[in-house]
Amino acid sequence: MKQNIIFALVSSTIANNALATCTSNICTDVYVDRMYTNTTGLVYVATSGDETKLDCSPISDVYLSFTLDEPAGDAIYSTLLAAQMADRRVRIRIFDGSSKCGIQYITHDRQ
Repeated sequence: MKQNIIFALVSSTIANNALATCTSNICTDVYVDRMYTNTTGLVYVATSGDETKLDCSPISDVYLSFTLDEPAGDAIYSTLLAAQMADRRVRIRIFDGSSKCGIQYITHDRQ
């Protein structure tokens, strides 16, 4: 019985991580693992996906980015923060070919 419970927990963890994927211009069903802001207003975002698969140059091969002074900067920040706090998955679309994997938009669905 104990082994069945452990197997079920491990299987569900693997299944949840298998959902996260990054392709050329979007990371789908990813968790927001880390966010931090520097003094210039640049926000760094690390996800549970593999950002190196995107058609952009992730900062330190890990971080997507946006600035708080962008037209939707505050909305992007609050959406990502809400998803991180609620442990929810998001879709993050980037600007193709951007030097710092600039975030174009976020979608956050009810799960």
